[in-house]
Amino acid sequence: MPNRADLEIEYLASMSTFHTAWNLSHNMVKFEPGDTALIAGASSAVAQVSFAYLRSLGVKPFSTMMLGRSNHAQFVDNVKAMGCWSCVTYSYARSNYMSRLISDVPAPKAYFNHVGGPLGSSLFRLMGENGTVV
Repeated sequence: MPNRADLEIEYLASMSTFHTAWNLSHNMVKFEPGDTALIAGASSAVAQVSFAYLRSLGVKPFSTMMLGRSNHAQFVDNVKAMGCWSCVTYSYARSNYMSRLISDVPAPKAYFNHVGGPLGSSLFRLMGENGTVV
């Protein structure tokens, strides 16, 4: 990208976010309408852009968030408006309730994890056969 005075730094900074989200949703996994994806960390910019990309492909993205936000309900509403099918707390995602939540949809085809820790192994167990973890 050329260094031009008419390009705002915020625009340039967002290029990597959109590029990363595009690669995750279009190049890492071959999604088909009706597929399911898990995304750890709903508050990340890449996750939020990925919601829209995945929904445009007919994929149902499920995501996680940290408990204790003062604006919990508003945040969940916002990520759902961005395309997230369901957004749950990390503790919910590590419980048996998560497997019940996704029992009505195909097993996740992809799991995009940038959070790590115990959440990673909990959600990994929910993956479908030949699922992809990034």
